[in-house]
Amino acid sequence: MLALALACAAPPGHAPAPQDAAYDNAVALAASDAAAGEAALAAYLRANSDAERLGDAALELARLRVERGNAKGAARSLQSALRAQPRGPRVDSIRLALARLERDAGRMDDAYRVASAIRPSRLPQEERAEAYRLLAQAAGARGDRAGQLRWLGQLAASARSGVQREAALREIDAVVAGLTTPELVNLADRLGKAPPADRVWLRLAERRLAGGDVAGAEEALARARDLTPSRKADPGGEALAARVRARREAGPLMGPLPEFSEVARLQAPEIAGARGTLGLVLPLSGPFARYGDACLRGAMLAADIFGAGEGGLRLRVRDSGGDPATAAVAVADLAADPEVVAVVGPLLSDPSEAAADAAEAAGVPLLALTPRERVAAERSYAFRLALTPRAEVDAVAGHAVGNLGAARFAILHPRDAYGRGLKNLFWDAVEARGGQVVGVARYDPDATDFREPIRRLAGYLLLDDEQKEALRERKKLQNRAKRVGLEEAALLREEAAALTGPDEEPLPPIVDFDALFIADAYEKVALIAPQLAFHEVQEVQLLGPSGWNHPDLLSVGGRHLEGAIFAESFFGDSRFPFVREFRDRYVAAFGEAPDVLAAQTFDATNLVLVQLARGLTTRTEVREGLLTVRGHPGVSGITSIQPDGNALKRPFLLSVQDGEIVSLD
Repeated sequence: MLALALACAAPPGHAPAPQDAAYDNAVALAASDAAAGEAALAAYLRANSDAERLGDAALELARLRVERGNAKGAARSLQSALRAQPRGPRVDSIRLALARLERDAGRMDDAYRVASAIRPSRLPQEERAEAYRLLAQAAGARGDRAGQLRWLGQLAASARSGVQREAALREIDAVVAGLTTPELVNLADRLGKAPPADRVWLRLAERRLAGGDVAGAEEALARARDLTPSRKADPGGEALAARVRARREAGPLMGPLPEFSEVARLQAPEIAGARGTLGLVLPLSGPFARYGDACLRGAMLAADIFGAGEGGLRLRVRDSGGDPATAAVAVADLAADPEVVAVVGPLLSDPSEAAADAAEAAGVPLLALTPRERVAAERSYAFRLALTPRAEVDAVAGHAVGNLGAARFAILHPRDAYGRGLKNLFWDAVEARGGQVVGVARYDPDATDFREPIRRLAGYLLLDDEQKEALRERKKLQNRAKRVGLEEAALLREEAAALTGPDEEPLPPIVDFDALFIADAYEKVALIAPQLAFHEVQEVQLLGPSGWNHPDLLSVGGRHLEGAIFAESFFGDSRFPFVREFRDRYVAAFGEAPDVLAAQTFDATNLVLVQLARGLTTRTEVREGLLTVRGHPGVSGITSIQPDGNALKRPFLLSVQDGEIVSLD
């Protein structure tokens, strides 16, 4: 890529001066004999330090050397040209080429230093965009998020097409998504009026609205508008403004969701006498077919297809194949039947977006099974029912702070979008409850050895030589304790534990947090838990998301996960009768235990049945009825529907006790 870019560096239509015939000859020679051309260009540079084409020659020589695997030689030729002509006509292209070489060698600080001297306005358009992107990459590698966003903002502002601008905005949004809300506030202030400060304020408005802070969302929207008074209104910003207005008009947010024990004492919602037709759009073919099958079974059970009496709910089923376009066509087809009062599905996020557009156009309520909140928030007839990661971490953080008394937290997460997203959500949830995050460490998503991030959390980094020597002495005492009798071993371990640093400070592991949130699935947690114990990070409450809930969680982690707590949308072994009844009916009908997808679709179908049983039989009536749902005792969590159509759900809290996964509810 570098060689290709260097090959395109010469400005079109630039005719060489007569004295530069040697340059043209060297370039022509390189086309047939790379080695000879390289030698000729090197000789040209040595003999013509004041030539007009010096910069072109340096770039061409660098291209040849990169192609021949000599990156160091390429850098020397570029540096030589800079020294010879520090104000030459190609100096900015030369600096960009040098910065590329530094970046490709992994020297991001040097790449940033070189690239920072570039005058982008003097670069051709293509090179200018590359310079902005390189500067953004280097700033990001240095942890300078403000700088990274400033350069990406310049990239978006200088884009030559809508496609290029949208690509730059997606990069900006990806960086912003990886930051906590306090970090976003600080970043917005640091950016001032520089692009993309408006984008940061929009994301802040979204975060504040999701947290119920309507006034804060309005303030952030106003700041975003102030920064873009002359630009065409951003469609996403306009949709967000509409959501804020709707939330304001709806009045105060609904109260907290009831506990499972509260709803279990209440009479189940009435569905007897419900009559109507419900559409289903699910992936029943293709790679997601088994998930669609589970959803279909949940809907069939809710509709009492296998009951002794005649069920009052008819199901019309369409296969989306997991494809957005097919899902949209399926919704439109179902909506053409006036008897269909609502549609449940799709399951995946992108098909749900497409289906929601089709449902909005047709005016038919859509109960999507995705956790993507914007599916409902931007449309009047779309509802989103699946448990969100935000609801999971809210439940876990709320239990840790409110019930366990935890105040200081650490977070361990993979270095990917999933891990960063959960980290940010958990951090926000902790701070919203008055807790404090005192440590964060990340690891490669493919890692199996977690020694480095664990030691980072436990204070093993940045030790001086005397502290390291004290640690070595402690290790010797611990090793001796393994080879002697019990009484002597106990004394040696006591001596090892009493060792301190040169200034009497404690030695690692320094576990200054009450709880550790591990933002990963059960496979990694089963590996991490024993390694935490090995590195003496003990007596810490382990917390996690729903991805921990798997029978194999304890196969490796075993006793090291005792007492761990995590969230889950469905738990078939719950002590609550309405959950066990669903599980037993499902097993009787299908010969296997239900999963979370079957439970979610069962609940979605029941929500429609409740409206039909109330005599709400038109699409508009069903939509209005769904917006009144409060504290519905779903087998996939207690559910309330917010004014924007997003479900607010209370998940189950699970814990490892005596080597088994049990419910805390």
